[in-house]
Amino acid sequence: MGQNDPQPIPPDELTEFLGPVSPDAIRWTRYSLIGFQLYNGEAISPLSGHVGFYVGSYPDFKPDANSTTARGRLGIFPVKWYRSKADDGSFSQHALVRLDDVWKVDIKFTAKQQADVDRLVSVVSQLPLLTKKPKPIGCLSPDDLRTSIHISYFAAACAVAATLALLFVNWRRNTFAWLPIYGLLLLFHPAWTMEARSWDCGRTKSFSSIAVSALLFAVLICQTVWPSASRRRFLLVLCAMSWAASVAVFVFFGMNFPKIGGNIERTIGPFMILLRDISPFLLLSSVVLSTLCFGLWTFGRIARYRDSKRQL
Repeated sequence: MGQNDPQPIPPDELTEFLGPVSPDAIRWTRYSLIGFQLYNGEAISPLSGHVGFYVGSYPDFKPDANSTTARGRLGIFPVKWYRSKADDGSFSQHALVRLDDVWKVDIKFTAKQQADVDRLVSVVSQLPLLTKKPKPIGCLSPDDLRTSIHISYFAAACAVAATLALLFVNWRRNTFAWLPIYGLLLLFHPAWTMEARSWDCGRTKSFSSIAVSALLFAVLICQTVWPSASRRRFLLVLCAMSWAASVAVFVFFGMNFPKIGGNIERTIGPFMILLRDISPFLLLSSVVLSTLCFGLWTFGRIARYRDSKRQL
């Protein structure tokens, strides 16, 4: 059974998921997908009906056009219910629950009678997901966190290989002028200096590890193809790229762009979360690089001033 197939929730996770709800009330299965999860519940007698909900950042919420609306609550969250009746006589009740600024629940109940729907709503309202303000729940699956950690370790292995290659190139040329740059990059590599946080599924750690490893390979290419390149110019280009990325992310999330919706938005949703999570890292990198560039420029000016004084 693949990860994207419906699976029963493991017993230890089911206990946490259900909280005070009896496991004999609804039979649950779950789809584990990248960046979000889908839950399906089949009512067990004496309850009757079905409930399904999406938990993630980019729901494709589309209530029936012929729905009637009513205000209500689901757990502690106020909701706007969209109620409709199908051609076969079954009743459905649909709502979008905003857990916080990022995570949302797109939930729909279906049953033969409205009273059955109401009983299902009463039971589901007791789930811990809906009875307390959520902690940051970026990692909906432990597998996502483990994958991020493995990615960061693989990136670190690539960084070590790039550093060894750089040492060999520098040894052959009998100059280690770039050693402080790539040495510091390896020393402070996110794989061993950054914690994989559960609330963002380790995305910041994995992305930062990939970025630093890519930067080490950029230094290696620069040293191999363009050995006469100056460290100051390299850092200036890197600083400009970092600031451009920081400004782009700030503008994107600062503007109220129209939502794309549908499967496209669900596909790019994890990427948008990643951009939001790494924005502080981009800004910090921009400030650090700017400080380094300013320091190199200042030391260069001081050195030239001293040389001119000696000549006099």
